[in-house]
Amino acid sequence: MSRPGFHGASARTACCSCGGGLRAATPFRYYSEPLLIGESAVTGHPLPRTASHYSVDVDCKLLEFNLTISGSTGQLQLQQGCDTIGCGRAVDDFQVTCIVTAHQGDLEASARLHVLASNFLVYESLALIVTDDTKTFPARFRPGEDPGGLALACIPTPEQEAPWQLEADGSLTVDASQKPKTGLTNLTLPWLSSAPGGLCQVRNSSNQTSNVLVVLPETWAKIEYPHDTLYVAPGTSFGPALNPSSGGEGSVAPTRFSASCEDKSVAVDVVFDELTGVASVAGFTLFHLNVETGALKLTPEERVSELLDGLQSKSHRGRLELSCKILGLFEWQVGVPVPPIVKTLEVFVQDATCWQDAQIPQAHVVQTLSGISEGDCRGACRTDVRCGAYNSQSNACQFLAPCGPHPVEGCQPFSAYVKITNCSIEHTCMNLTGSKPVWLYSGLFCPIAFERTTVGTPAGWAFRKSVATPQDVFYLAPETSEAAKCDGGLLLIRSNRTWDFENTSSKYIELFGEHLACLTADVPHGVVQATFDKGRQDLKIKHEKTFIGKGLQLMLKPQSCQAPVLSPEMSEALVVDDPSTTTDMDFTLHACDCFPQSWTGDPVTSKSASQLPPGSDNEYVPLTIEIAKGSLVCDQESLLALSTLLDASHEEDCHHACQLNNSCRFFWVGSAAAVQQCRLYTACPTLLTEAGASGILAARSSEKVCRRADPEKCWAFYRRKFLFATTSTSGPSDCAHQALLEQCDVNLMMGGEGVEDCSRCLYASLGWSRRRQGWQRKRQLSGSFASGSQLEVSCWSERYAAVTPWQAGTQKQSYSLSCSGGKWWGPHGEPGLSGFACGPCVQVVQPDYAGYQEKGEQELFFLPNLNINIGFDALWPMVVSSNGDLVDGSLKDGPRHQSSLVGREEDSSLLQWRARGQSAERDRNGATGI
Repeated sequence: MSRPGFHGASARTACCSCGGGLRAATPFRYYSEPLLIGESAVTGHPLPRTASHYSVDVDCKLLEFNLTISGSTGQLQLQQGCDTIGCGRAVDDFQVTCIVTAHQGDLEASARLHVLASNFLVYESLALIVTDDTKTFPARFRPGEDPGGLALACIPTPEQEAPWQLEADGSLTVDASQKPKTGLTNLTLPWLSSAPGGLCQVRNSSNQTSNVLVVLPETWAKIEYPHDTLYVAPGTSFGPALNPSSGGEGSVAPTRFSASCEDKSVAVDVVFDELTGVASVAGFTLFHLNVETGALKLTPEERVSELLDGLQSKSHRGRLELSCKILGLFEWQVGVPVPPIVKTLEVFVQDATCWQDAQIPQAHVVQTLSGISEGDCRGACRTDVRCGAYNSQSNACQFLAPCGPHPVEGCQPFSAYVKITNCSIEHTCMNLTGSKPVWLYSGLFCPIAFERTTVGTPAGWAFRKSVATPQDVFYLAPETSEAAKCDGGLLLIRSNRTWDFENTSSKYIELFGEHLACLTADVPHGVVQATFDKGRQDLKIKHEKTFIGKGLQLMLKPQSCQAPVLSPEMSEALVVDDPSTTTDMDFTLHACDCFPQSWTGDPVTSKSASQLPPGSDNEYVPLTIEIAKGSLVCDQESLLALSTLLDASHEEDCHHACQLNNSCRFFWVGSAAAVQQCRLYTACPTLLTEAGASGILAARSSEKVCRRADPEKCWAFYRRKFLFATTSTSGPSDCAHQALLEQCDVNLMMGGEGVEDCSRCLYASLGWSRRRQGWQRKRQLSGSFASGSQLEVSCWSERYAAVTPWQAGTQKQSYSLSCSGGKWWGPHGEPGLSGFACGPCVQVVQPDYAGYQEKGEQELFFLPNLNINIGFDALWPMVVSSNGDLVDGSLKDGPRHQSSLVGREEDSSLLQWRARGQSAERDRNGATGI
């Protein structure tokens, strides 16, 4: 027998012979018939007989009457050498009581044996019990005894006609319909201590007597449960335990209850354990019946749903349709049968998955299964946790996913069935709507408690519409004995805050509010069950006290998935896309991206959001594009003639002056030589430092652009790239005046003499931004997603890589999430993002980088990679040679000549960065510049 456990259990722990299991001896009772002295027949044996051998107590006196017990079978026998009871001797009536013990290995169980022997006559038992109708008990006389001259006397004497009558042949006829008010007490019968009846004595002419008890208990005539039809889903409970009653007929309950079930539609075996009261199918528990009280607890375990995969149907969800007979047994006397009472219950164990027909405006097929039926298609979708909706036609099964805005090719309208998991009356809400609903009464109603009548009989689940104002709370509840008849429908009840009572712990509620209407339908098992069977149900309105709407319909609440919650770290590492749309990375916005005006929160900074003109949708012409603050200015050659110096003290005035001059492209406003100045430039090829100057250098803008989400973070993401790049065009693409921004940034890294602040790439041209992933279509990852929706998750490849393999040795760069049952599932059925993770990439550098990191000056580590040109803006061009000498810069190959070749566009010739390997190719005679 295997030792390893599975799901907390093993075969060894369940095997009694292996030392496991719950070990106890089988309980039994001892059956014996009254004996006639002189007869050879002796009847007595244990029921049931399961032991290997038997013992008796030391006070057992069977041997005195030539009787014994078989040690192997426990059977009552005549002593060896004796052929008849009494062995032919004149023996008086006798009674013997013994304790018989049954041995099952090392386990023991005991029962009482009572032997009665008579010299005259006996009946089938010491107590004659009649529960209904009329029954005749034949008498057995001692061999040779004359049955004539018999008389009957009983105590107490009935006030009216006695229910018993002695026949001429000694038989005793008892009529249960004439039960006397008097009776017997201190009865030794199990579970029956008192009952109507009498202690009777039969006497013959020779004054021989035989005593017998006649008992007429007022037993239950029938078994009644609160419901004749029960609906339940695996993993749930049908409300509180259902207690049986007699329906007001009889006071003596059965001594034991049992059950027998069979499926009406498919061949499944339902096994009922008489000892534990557990009914199961294929080893899975269906319900528990208290064998002593008859209380029924319908709680099928969740794994019963595995049996329902092959029972799916287009007309209803998969279910077991059981017809169960609950038997009430009266076992006062072992071996003496009493007709049982029977109650038949219809039990529907329904799949915990419901289905709702729906028209999906745009959906695409994510998986196709060919050659399977509608039922098999539904079963396949039910089994696959990733499937949220399906369509089946022409033996083709298609799993569907709804499409988002701007859908891909292949998205089209579909008629589908949407899956609703964990579907049960106890958990699932229903939506009351209609063609002309009244908002006060329509809306979402959720199960709140089990309503009962005033006498305590369960009625069914009540559904409550919860709203902000208590006076607008309404209930949908089943009819009760006090309510107007509703034909199996639901009553729309206004809450009564004064009288309504609710016990949340026991799920119990009593409603006393006004009944506004009865909502019903022509369905066999009630409105609620029809709604759960088909996903929706049209309603009829009866007993309407106020107008509640027209064309009302009750439908199950569709399930949806809340957007995955991403921490700030995950938001930076993960890229989330909707595969059903043509938009790249629908739910991810890079710091360098432009953003739709509706976007709020990360990565869009509050400053970027506040800079957008109202109603611009992030497409506008900015007033200016700031370059730098401090002593950085443009070269003197670009200074406009006659308009170079203006008396202006504000940036707006200088900007206005630049706008009035068609040749102006840049302007500087600030203080130089203690004088407020405004300088206008036709171009700005190079940034120069002017000692003693402090102001703002900005560019004039004339074209529409869009604002980037986080310019500072965008620049930081790319700074390492342009430090390593071979040209000055690296960094954020489509950055206006990028060369000037890089020059300013390097000035800061070199000490920032005279530099107060450098601007970043604040804007992107509309042409570039539209090419970059359609930022206007971006959506924030929030709200809810319809069942079947899919998301594609990957890592931000510039800094992260997928690191968590689902199977050893494999790792996909993307991870698919599917919405089903209100939860997100991974490609292998794993919950959420549990099967995917991104790890940060690592940059390997030389050891001396550690020193820069300790000082917080990591940028300086990269300066040796750059070639830095130093120049002077003088009346005539001068440059510093590689030897440190100041030389004439107007030579043929000088920078002034170079500048004329490249035109008046921005020139980064003073700051040309080269990789280390290329610096050796530079002109060793000097650096170019102005």
